[in-house]
Amino acid sequence: MSTKFECNGYIVDALAINERIFYIGNIRHCDVINLIRYSELCINPSSNEGLPRFCLESIAMGAKVALPMNVNEFVKHCPNFILKGNSIEELTRNLQRIYTKPLKSEYPIGNHYPEKVIKLYSSILEKS
Repeated sequence: MSTKFECNGYIVDALAINERIFYIGNIRHCDVINLIRYSELCINPSSNEGLPRFCLESIAMGAKVALPMNVNEFVKHCPNFILKGNSIEELTRNLQRIYTKPLKSEYPIGNHYPEKVIKLYSSILEKS
């Protein structure tokens, strides 16, 4: 059922799965950041991702994340936060495991900071 809910003074249109789970769909980037800030768990079960910005932003903001299993960087740096399998039972077990973990992901988010990326690209361009 379609619903509106409030997230720290921010109104969101969403499809309510139940009283605690919402499918939000496409929203503006600034709205994504607000939702990440107040989320208990950020989930990306997609099997078709390169390096999802949503996941990187969630990690950078210190949110607890459930990451797609097909992104090698996440598998390497965050193996305990990977969603393994895609049946409802497997996803449920994985989400419970990730949600109850006391630790946050230790992904090296600093590798994606603009100043580091610009410096890397500059050095590559200088060599060519």
